[in-house]
Amino acid sequence: MPDADPWTLRVRSVASPPDRARGRTRRPVPDLWPVAVDFAARKLSNLEEAEAIAQEALLRALEIARREPVERFAGLVLRITSNLVIDRIRRRDWSAERTDPDELFTGTDAEDLGGAALDRIRAAVDALPDELREVVELKYVDDRTFAEIARDLGMSKNGVFARHQKALDALRRILRPRSRS
Repeated sequence: MPDADPWTLRVRSVASPPDRARGRTRRPVPDLWPVAVDFAARKLSNLEEAEAIAQEALLRALEIARREPVERFAGLVLRITSNLVIDRIRRRDWSAERTDPDELFTGTDAEDLGGAALDRIRAAVDALPDELREVVELKYVDDRTFAEIARDLGMSKNGVFARHQKALDALRRILRPRSRS
């Protein structure tokens, strides 16, 4: 089978007799491409990323099929696509979490903030739950490091960082300009 078309490699050979008896057929790889792209595009809302992920998923699935028999090739492709989509979304979320806190107020410098804006920020911080407000105040009012805050609160640095990220997310939601209808 060395001359076999790599796009149909092992796909036809994995249809079991019960599948054939029921009239089921396996999808060749080209038929899986639009399914994988559609799945990824619905999750990512970006066709270019979805096509790249679908291509990677198909290549990985073909590599696995070359090494070992695969019973449900379509399921394998969709599982790999799903895992790649999840990884991409996590990378997006991780990079979004690492934004500079000063970007909360895009287009403004701290010196440019007027009294009304500072009052709005203070009200937003006051609206936070106590454990989140405490981390924000220690970080930005007392100018402490995560290690110092962790030591004072009896927490790990990762715990403090997680609370800090939750606080920033909450502040973003509170301070986000509302669209006027």
